[in-house]
Amino acid sequence: MPFPRPSTNGKRRYNPKRYTDFKNALGYIALAEMRGREMITGAFKISAVFYKKSRYKVTDQKFGDADNFVKSVLDALQGICYKNDAQCVDFGRLRKIKSEKPRIIIELEEVEEADYVEN
Repeated sequence: MPFPRPSTNGKRRYNPKRYTDFKNALGYIALAEMRGREMITGAFKISAVFYKKSRYKVTDQKFGDADNFVKSVLDALQGICYKNDAQCVDFGRLRKIKSEKPRIIIELEEVEEADYVEN
């Protein structure tokens, strides 16, 4: 699910329930996958493939923006796989694919921060 614009009730802003449910579900899956693994404490790279069921073309604005898909995943995994999404220094291969079987394939790779510092 792409990161949505927050809604407002006139007093405060909030994320739609559908988005919160998505983040929670992905978080539970991540907890299961992280069992026995250490949280990433340094810089990391994320690669992801998003398979989405849609009546729109992949290039259509209504299909969703790749950067919003990634933002949703980074938010959901924060505090489970890494402390803060600011640790992400590299967006590897990011793809969005139209499919009858919606799913996400995510790969996180710890990287040397020194490789991302200009000398």
